[in-house]
Amino acid sequence: MIKELYKRGYVFLLFQELPYDFHSGELPIEILENLYFDNTPSELLDPQRFYDSSDVNGLLEYAGLVNMILPGHTLPGMKIVHCCLKYDSTKHNQYTDCKHPVLFSTFITSLRLQKPCPIRVGGQFEVGSIDEPIKKFSYPSLFTSPHNPKPSLCYSKKDIQLSSEILIELLKIRKLNNKNRIKSAIIYFSQITQGFSISLQLCYLGLWAALEAIFCPTGNKAKTIAKRITDYLSAFDLPEDMGNWLEIEYIHRRSKFTHGSHVAPPPLQNIRRGKDAFSKLHEITRLCLLSFISLDQSEQIEISTQTGQKLQQQLDRLGQAKGKYLRDQQMYL
Repeated sequence: MIKELYKRGYVFLLFQELPYDFHSGELPIEILENLYFDNTPSELLDPQRFYDSSDVNGLLEYAGLVNMILPGHTLPGMKIVHCCLKYDSTKHNQYTDCKHPVLFSTFITSLRLQKPCPIRVGGQFEVGSIDEPIKKFSYPSLFTSPHNPKPSLCYSKKDIQLSSEILIELLKIRKLNNKNRIKSAIIYFSQITQGFSISLQLCYLGLWAALEAIFCPTGNKAKTIAKRITDYLSAFDLPEDMGNWLEIEYIHRRSKFTHGSHVAPPPLQNIRRGKDAFSKLHEITRLCLLSFISLDQSEQIEISTQTGQKLQQQLDRLGQAKGKYLRDQQMYL
């Protein structure tokens, strides 16, 4: 049974949290030719499928292995996330410079760009033989997405399909050498939205770095970037006086953090204004990136390669953000 369901060469990335609406569509969903959003291989996580109840040592050893991949999985009452990512190493990989960890991570970024649902990554493993069904495993990264606005928010089949399209755009940008600013902004956002840092201060600064990579303000930087962002996102239902808020944030929080003139207390998360500031900035960055990713390749290259006054003039006349990845989008606050 195990052999029929899971062939050698499958690599699974499991999740400790990832809400998916199974009523919206059955799994698996193909993301790439060799990457799938699939059902969690629960059979492989059940020690009793491989060891008789009389083999106590075997059961305990296998349960320990499973618990290293998904902490607490075999404890009574523990719930399982019923979706995962599956990579089929036996199929052709069209992105030869991207091994499965890169594809996994980039798709998680795509999910968070499409919709900021809570994601907590578990461990991963490769399917082996019937004698060693789990091999080449890795421990959970313990990364937890930092901005999770609504507990009821979940992904649908449509979200997964759109995220798959976003993934392809991100992989295209990754391969090109002439999109360094957009690439930098995506890297900053990816590290922050996946929870690589637990410091709210550093995450906050990283979001500003992403926005500055996109909008390249000069002169009165606070006023320039605030105007460019509010003009760009003017089609959205922005919080009142967003331009003024951005300018104040840039001067009184971003700049002071950057230059070390303000020592932020460690529990900044407990300071309401600080937490709200991060959430707003996360959503502003997310929507701006979605629009830039929606641009056709020639526009992306033009914006990324321009310098000096030509670049500043072009950024001042960007107009409203638009594109297919912004359809039905909103700020999740």
